[in-house]
Amino acid sequence: MTTAMTYSSAAAVAVCAEVASRSQSTSQSTSQSTSQSTPNDIGTASQHRPIHNKDDNHHSDSSNDDNTPTTTPTTSQHQQQHDTDHLVVGGGAALLAATLVAIIGLTSSPLNCMDVVGITDIKLLYPWMLKQPLQWSVESAWAGYILHNVSTWALMAYVQSSASLSSSTPVSTSTPTSSKVASVSTAAAVSASASAPTSSATTTTTTTTIITRGRPPYYANRMRWFNWTMLAIHLAGFSLHWLQSHLFYDGLATSVPEISALGSVAVLLQLVVILETPNRGLWFGTHKRAFPRRFVRGLRQYHGYIFSWSLVYTFWYHPMVGFAGHLVGFFYLFLLLGQSVLMYHDLHRNRWWRLVLEVLVVPHACAMALHKGRKWQMMTFGFSSMFFITQMYGVGWSARTTRLLSAAYVLLVAVLYHAVMDRAGKLHEVIRIPVADYMIICLLLVVSWVWDACMNAARGVGAYWSSKSLSSSSSLSSSSSPTTTAVSGSEGQERIEKKTK
Repeated sequence: MTTAMTYSSAAAVAVCAEVASRSQSTSQSTSQSTSQSTPNDIGTASQHRPIHNKDDNHHSDSSNDDNTPTTTPTTSQHQQQHDTDHLVVGGGAALLAATLVAIIGLTSSPLNCMDVVGITDIKLLYPWMLKQPLQWSVESAWAGYILHNVSTWALMAYVQSSASLSSSTPVSTSTPTSSKVASVSTAAAVSASASAPTSSATTTTTTTTIITRGRPPYYANRMRWFNWTMLAIHLAGFSLHWLQSHLFYDGLATSVPEISALGSVAVLLQLVVILETPNRGLWFGTHKRAFPRRFVRGLRQYHGYIFSWSLVYTFWYHPMVGFAGHLVGFFYLFLLLGQSVLMYHDLHRNRWWRLVLEVLVVPHACAMALHKGRKWQMMTFGFSSMFFITQMYGVGWSARTTRLLSAAYVLLVAVLYHAVMDRAGKLHEVIRIPVADYMIICLLLVVSWVWDACMNAARGVGAYWSSKSLSSSSSLSSSSSPTTTAVSGSEGQERIEKKTK
């Protein structure tokens, strides 16, 4: 347990230190990229900027003519402060996660001695279930899970749809108006031009408050009320699950198979690959436009609900036991839940922070495989291979650096399997997890393009029928209007004679 926790904490601290060391060298490029929307947000980012006028630029230029020193912070100083804030928030999240894990470990002695099913030869049979389940164990687990999950969904929906979260910006506008164009009639124009000189112009300054309704809040480098509310929801869920585990032990594992919990986490990791595709490509930095834009945009807008279900479901699936694999898994799970706490926070989009959350699956998978006595080599090197296939291409490293790292990893795996572990015949297990992941991702790729084609076809049919209805309504209106036909005098006389006969 200590080794796995140390590995996880060291990985988080190492990547955070990398952020601080690169702050000065990448200040300008990072400041430009932070103004754009990145994949890991709940909804579409709407960054509201103040509107400046030409008069404001004129005043700013005139004020700079004086030799008065300005105290405006430079871009590098601003970026350094930005990275420092991210380091503090990320470190605080890791510290809180470690504290919760310590609470679980220190209070789990009674749970570790319970009479459970244990590890068997039956695959996908969850070991940590009571042989004789207690009364109300199933109901209490499902009630706590539903309450926890629905609370997170409700807060996300309110934050996305609430108009009170939209920004209101006071804007001063200067509108030059001439006295000659203020009139509405010719007589008024003559009187106005006689009463005021034609060369003068008056400037009217008004203050307008722009309120954007129905949009999600902008990203900010501070914690706001909904961030603290989400943190309170997760802490309440933690307390409720801790109490439920000590009273009834069993989580959701008694009702649903283990493949559901493993599948929920696998779906999360695969959707992250899809969301990151526009930034780092589908594999080896290529195919950045593999998925339709409409599909990625919709997934980016609603991925928070899917990720919240996956994490809360996994959290309530396991009892709060104090074994090494569970403690490392809980630590990783709490960091992922922290990403939902940081919705619309700038750290939510930080590429190094996102990389930490992806990479920490490696020690968790290794610890669980060791605890179960399974193939830890496949879990460890399988998830590590995903880093070299796709994850490292999203942090801005050069092509030379990525090639050197990939070559070093291939050499390390070959030496370990041939010389150290004597598993040369099972070298194929290194690519099992990447192959399984990309099989599902390719399936989702086909589904996304079929869905996009259906959406385009539906839009085309709708446009056709709307144009057809407009043309039919216009023809009906033209036919219902009275028409007159010109008749010559002889024809009119013949018609009159026919009627008299």
